[in-house]
Amino acid sequence: MTAYLLKKFYTLHRTKNILYNNEVQTQKKVILITGGRGGIGKALAERLLGTTKEDKNIKHEVIVIQVDKEEFPESDLSQQKAQTATKFSYQADLSDPDQIYQLVKDVSLDHPKIDVLVNNAGIGVYKDISELSLEEWQKSLDVNVTAPFLLTKLFLNNMIGKSTESDLGINTLTDFGEEGTQTQKEKPLILNVGSGCGEYGVAGRSAYCASKFALRGLSLSLYQELAPRVNVIYLALGSVATNFGDHSSQEKLNSEKKHYLSTREVADFICREIIFKSPENLPPEIELFPQGYLETLGQHP
Repeated sequence: MTAYLLKKFYTLHRTKNILYNNEVQTQKKVILITGGRGGIGKALAERLLGTTKEDKNIKHEVIVIQVDKEEFPESDLSQQKAQTATKFSYQADLSDPDQIYQLVKDVSLDHPKIDVLVNNAGIGVYKDISELSLEEWQKSLDVNVTAPFLLTKLFLNNMIGKSTESDLGINTLTDFGEEGTQTQKEKPLILNVGSGCGEYGVAGRSAYCASKFALRGLSLSLYQELAPRVNVIYLALGSVATNFGDHSSQEKLNSEKKHYLSTREVADFICREIIFKSPENLPPEIELFPQGYLETLGQHP
């Protein structure tokens, strides 16, 4: 079922609609994706690496962050490296700040400039509060909110072209100099992949909803703080057919109770409408929901 898109410019009442500039960017980009082993992250990496019909002539550098090398061995995505673009894989547990700091150091040594940061990794604990443990609550916040916060903070100098030799921290966004000056086409992008559960509360998903509400608040605040030098976008996704949760992706696609977006649809949309659009007038918040999403929110396949 075809999805629909609602684009919103964030104000206090979220009432002003804003349209995209139709200019398309096609230059090579260095793009970092967290949660790239499967689901949306893998589909997006494949799309960017040129393994789909539309992208065979556009080759990018794609940096994929996976959770654990032993738990997640090299996939077919890695085996496509020789015949497509350059792909780099790193492992890090994004619930551990120490591993995030080390990850940023390792990536920054290999990739002095990143054009796009896609904070896609996330976990979903769907439990009533009476059954939800403090550990599950904390890990939901660690992966879904704290990891995007740290990755944004620590990669920001890399993205705007400043040196990160000191402590990989952020002190100021001023004093770019000629080399650090960003033209409109070169403007970096931070894409935070969120959920409709960051806008609507759902019974039995208090940890997940709280983390996505927090990610949305972080993203919208950074949109104001980092403009006009960096684009920050929050993408609120409706139900997507991944293995996220208690049901398989195939069960979701076969469901007669509710509609799901496929990971390919989401990846195509991200590339077409966000990553390769001109930064002119990109809104801070975008919803991509399948038909009937709000009416079936919280229901199982």
